[in-house]
Amino acid sequence: MAVSFERAESFADDVELIDEDIRYEVIDNVIYLMAASPLHEDITAEVLAQLRHYFKGKPCTVYGSNLQYDWSKQLLEAGFYKPEDRKPKFLPDISVICDKSKFAGISYTGAPSLIVEVVSDSSYDRDFGRKKEAYALMGVKEYWVIVYPFGIHRFILDGNVYREEAFSLTENITSIPVYSFPDLSIEFNKSEIDK
Repeated sequence: MAVSFERAESFADDVELIDEDIRYEVIDNVIYLMAASPLHEDITAEVLAQLRHYFKGKPCTVYGSNLQYDWSKQLLEAGFYKPEDRKPKFLPDISVICDKSKFAGISYTGAPSLIVEVVSDSSYDRDFGRKKEAYALMGVKEYWVIVYPFGIHRFILDGNVYREEAFSLTENITSIPVYSFPDLSIEFNKSEIDK
């Protein structure tokens, strides 16, 4: 959901208009309030559970959508936004982070090994557009976009450009391999998700 705060004089004024507990992203000077449907939450929870099980006792950590990223310096240098623009703010649905030295307070400034976004009607263009562009610029090695119930788009960073692979979710149970972690696959059980 995009919102415009026309009466605000600056981004600082915009933020004052937003309750501190409301989650939002900023992309291309637009503030997007983050809200999720029950289906979105079910899919996210299922993928999170499988990733957390796999990474238990390993050096990488799985985070949900409350982890924010501060890539403003790197994205400004890459020309993703202009100095007079609002700083971009990203809250991916799921992230796998293996380098914990890149935390700066509550924000992460490095590149996760994996980001997963579960698409909603309102986020489709951003997830396949500017967010994908920012993730590539930041060096995110693997990026998944789940378009349930149709399929999963897996983007693998090749140099500084993503190579796309698509997986269909036509079977009741579909197992999708995670490129960055070769012994890991995520299983999608449609009968469990759809109940």
